[in-house]
Amino acid sequence: MMRCFRKPSKGRNTKVDEEEVKSSSTRKEFRFAEGRSEEESFMIKNGGLILEGLISSCGINFTPYRTFSKRQLQIATNNYARNRVVHSGLCHSYKGNLDDREVIVKNWFKIQCSITEVVVGLQMNNHKNALKLLGCCLETPIPSLVFDYAENGCLSDHIYEGVNRPLLSWESRLWIAIDVADGISYLHTGTSRPIIHRNIKPCNIFLDKDFRAKLTEFGDSLSIPLGETYVETIVVRTYGYADPVYVETGKCTEKSDVHGFAMVLFEILSGKRLSNCLRQDKEQLDEGNNKDLSFEDQIWRYFKGNILREGNSEQRMACAELARRCMVYNPEERPTMVEVAYELRRIQKGILHPASTSLSHHLQA
Repeated sequence: MMRCFRKPSKGRNTKVDEEEVKSSSTRKEFRFAEGRSEEESFMIKNGGLILEGLISSCGINFTPYRTFSKRQLQIATNNYARNRVVHSGLCHSYKGNLDDREVIVKNWFKIQCSITEVVVGLQMNNHKNALKLLGCCLETPIPSLVFDYAENGCLSDHIYEGVNRPLLSWESRLWIAIDVADGISYLHTGTSRPIIHRNIKPCNIFLDKDFRAKLTEFGDSLSIPLGETYVETIVVRTYGYADPVYVETGKCTEKSDVHGFAMVLFEILSGKRLSNCLRQDKEQLDEGNNKDLSFEDQIWRYFKGNILREGNSEQRMACAELARRCMVYNPEERPTMVEVAYELRRIQKGILHPASTSLSHHLQA
């Protein structure tokens, strides 16, 4: 069974887990008949891994997918030309054209991430706020994945001040926040077992031609075993977005994604990068300021003072108050993503939380 979907033993030593991850690929043997080509051997190996992951995580309840040849994807991306890169990080994503259709071809650097994204992506394919996985190529050492094309790139291309393109309106920003919340909610409640994304941030959220948000980058996702409330695992994080309790304990829950969403919502509200806030706080700490403030208080103070002035002020303040509740230190005090999505819709309709109304009057005074 795949490492990310296997029930972890309680109290396991992190060092042992690390060694297990390193050795997992060598412990599983795939024997190939003589005379098969390298591509055929990779197809059998990778196809077996994907099938095993799908069966272990969701039985037979997943959407079918198409397989592409190695040659098809090379032609589609002009042999993975540099000017076709649309996203990079732990993988490279390229703009391609298959059957007169624009697509994204993604090459992960780790096979486990690629297999996991197929397993999770096929479970998310029926949701409107997930980037649709069309299929994959099994002929390479690490499967290449093919997705629908996102015409407007990443959320991070549009929300920050100083980008060389028009900033999104408040109405568009609120819709995007709702879309992202809906996508994460489905990840937590719409699959056979709750799945934790673990890497919610603006560059992992794509926008289609109508600026509707599409959640992607499921390579680090984890499934919570039946009967359990968390997964204890090696910490994978982007500083600032990661839940501090998860970072400290290695225990990952759905509330870890709630914290990540809070950081994204603050950035949507302010047009400021989280990294700017963290850099400013570090400078003030070096000068002896802010030393008595918690991480949550520092984030709240920074973003509260930088909320955009455009759009409905009461809606903006209501969203800020919701983001604050999503990032409190104690995970049990955070709302669920289903509750977050519900609250955002109420805000959109003008039904505001009492605390946000008082905050709006306080900031306008």
